Amino acid sequence: SDVIRVHIFIVTSIHIVATPLFLCFFLVILLIEIGVYSLAGIGILLLLLGITMVIGKFIAKATAAKLKLSGVRNKETTFMLTGMKSIKFNCWEEVMEERIKDLKRQEKRWIYLYNALRNLLEGLYNITPTIAGFVTILIFNSLNEVNLEFGRVFFVLASFNTLIVPLRFFYISYSNMEQVIVSLKNIDSFLKMPDFHSQILG
Repeated sequence: SDVIRVHIFIVTSIHIVATPLFLCFFLVILLIEIGVYSLAGIGILLLLLGITMVIGKFIAKATAAKLKLSGVRNKETTFMLTGMKSIKFNCWEEVMEERIKDLKRQEKRWIYLYNALRNLLEGLYNITPTIAGFVTILIFNSLNEVNLEFGRVFFVLASFNTLIVPLRFFYISYSNMEQVIVSLKNIDSFLKMPDFHSQILG
């Protein structure tokens, strides 16, 4: 799982750089088309990127906690299966079952938090660009005697909605980056384990 997560990050990492550049490109176009009023919409999108970074850290924390509990649960399950005779002889079945169930309950809480944060960001990325477009149009129409023409309104909304996909890729890349930090620590711990094969031969 850790290696796959690192691979996914390597494939998607370009979007961490590409999305901000994409935003700058669209900002220039919008500045040319409707002036400084477009800064309001871009500001909303930048706020969204900031929220992404904060939530990405919480997602990484949830991932780390979930992986840690999964590891403990797997060890407990392995211990229970390998020591079945001893467990049955001492009548520890209920104790071990409750222990594993407790670990699964803790693991589920982190899984729910992880999924809730991902779904929250997914929703924000679907609606925020449209809201940013409407806010830009509203400010322009409020501060100018002549309202935006229908064609330019459509252009502004279409421009902001075009950013939905790049912003979503940025979110995926950034959240993966936070999780990869956890994965690299796990891989580092694994690589630092003693070489059992050489010890046996010795």
